[in-house]
Amino acid sequence: MKPIFSNFISLSALQWVNYILPLVTFPYLVRVLGVEIFGILALVTAITSYLNIVVDYGFNVTAVNDIAKCTSKDKIEKVYSSILTVKIILVSLCFVVMLCVVFLFDFFLDNLNLYLLSFGMVIGRSITTDWFFLGMNSAKYSAYINIFAKLIFTVLILWLVNNKDDYYLVPLFTSLGYIASGLLSLIIVKAKFNIGFTFQKKHIVKDYLKQNWHMFVTNIYTNIYATVGLIFLGIMTNNVIVGYYSIAEKIAHAAANLLIPFVQAIYPHMSKRACSNNKIFFSEVKIVSIVIFVFSVLMTLLLFKYDNLVVSIVTGEKDNQSTLSIFSILIFLVITTPIITLYVHTLIIGKMQKYVRLATRDALILSVVFMPIGIYWKSSEGVSIVVILTQVFLLLVFTYKIISLSRDL
Repeated sequence: MKPIFSNFISLSALQWVNYILPLVTFPYLVRVLGVEIFGILALVTAITSYLNIVVDYGFNVTAVNDIAKCTSKDKIEKVYSSILTVKIILVSLCFVVMLCVVFLFDFFLDNLNLYLLSFGMVIGRSITTDWFFLGMNSAKYSAYINIFAKLIFTVLILWLVNNKDDYYLVPLFTSLGYIASGLLSLIIVKAKFNIGFTFQKKHIVKDYLKQNWHMFVTNIYTNIYATVGLIFLGIMTNNVIVGYYSIAEKIAHAAANLLIPFVQAIYPHMSKRACSNNKIFFSEVKIVSIVIFVFSVLMTLLLFKYDNLVVSIVTGEKDNQSTLSIFSILIFLVITTPIITLYVHTLIIGKMQKYVRLATRDALILSVVFMPIGIYWKSSEGVSIVVILTQVFLLLVFTYKIISLSRDL
């Protein structure tokens, strides 16, 4: 239990830092750089985030399981080296693709320096070994490294970005933060765990690319699914409604993610348990599901009671009914999100990545089909209802599969 508690505290601390720092930098950068330059930086960051999806290739989820199941140092070293080799290859390909796209379109070429500076985030992300530390039940190292780097480079942004001419320092310092985190990760892996890196052979790289294909595609589906509501609202309504929905969605997701560190903290333990005894593994999944459900329901009831206060704190407006009506529906994400995450981990441990991919694909299709209907019916509230119903669909299909797997033992 001690490693689980340590992982939970570390991941929770990191999550809170990730919540708080943008609240500091966001208003400061908007005020100093202006809306136009801030918008350009936001676009560059968005494109960089898509490149990160490619480089992560789903390893942020599956690699934890792969490391946790290893029974010897040699096996750990092979998994570690294989994943880093794949990431290095993918980061190189992403850089070439990014340059091709930037040079093909003048719109992107005008900001070439920003894209080059921002690519450091992708490089840093590729060598950051959070998945290794969590798989080894040592998430504290991830917390130490990331919190230290983020604080240092956030301070540099606040200190040195003083006017519009300093805009290039934002992606520079952010990239340096990611790269520093990555390099520190590699150093700690070698110093504390005595795990070294060796570039892997072509057939091993192919095997890892093939094995992780399903989770890579799942991540793409998930990212499209996460933005499809906003896209349809932007097309079918107006910017004001999109703004209200975006605010409510961010609050709901922030609340829904509060239990995610706990789900992540028990992931390595679950992987090891599945290797030793499948019956106990599924029994523990059931117990953890009940615990998460009880806590998430209590959190939801609490948010229902104080929804007006929560929304007014975030928006600065009292009795914001437009945001409240959306939030009162999306609040059910607090229940569905952590349980779905737990079940995805369970299915990955059970080598059911393809099933997760197909279920996520079906959820995306349902979302795309019913979003316009929901908007036509009840505008932003309709989008919220479709989001929750799609989450319920995922929850049901994952529950059905896990029950089927447990009965087949």
